[in-house]
Amino acid sequence: MFFAVFILSVLVEICVIIHSKRGFLLFRDHFPKFLLAAGFGFLGRFDTYSDVTFYKIISDCQPITWFSIKQVRIELPFGIELAQISGVCLVFGVGLFQALPNLVMLLGKCSLPMALKFSEFNIVLAVMEDDAGGKNPEEEETTGVAP
Repeated sequence: MFFAVFILSVLVEICVIIHSKRGFLLFRDHFPKFLLAAGFGFLGRFDTYSDVTFYKIISDCQPITWFSIKQVRIELPFGIELAQISGVCLVFGVGLFQALPNLVMLLGKCSLPMALKFSEFNIVLAVMEDDAGGKNPEEEETTGVAP
């Protein structure tokens, strides 16, 4: 399921970028950069997916209240289970510190590059990076000089 959602997301990003000249030229002429952006987008999305999957797996296991390092048993404080710690980290790490700021930036229409990074839309971000860098794709085509 993860791969289907990832492929759909990349297809949507491609549909968005090819409607601009810079996006089309990135896709056509700078395919390695496109692949790199897609790869980093995959890693970011997989990180979130693995966080949620780990929480689901650990929640279905028997309670883990201790661990050992070099045969030294260490009890988790206050009788807290590892699944509870993982759940709190998921809610705060992914929800509060990633998804919520992303929504605020998107709805407030401020800091669009940061919002795209939080959403792992790295392909669109790569096109915006070229645009911000002041590179003129027409000059690249006529002179044959790549940056």
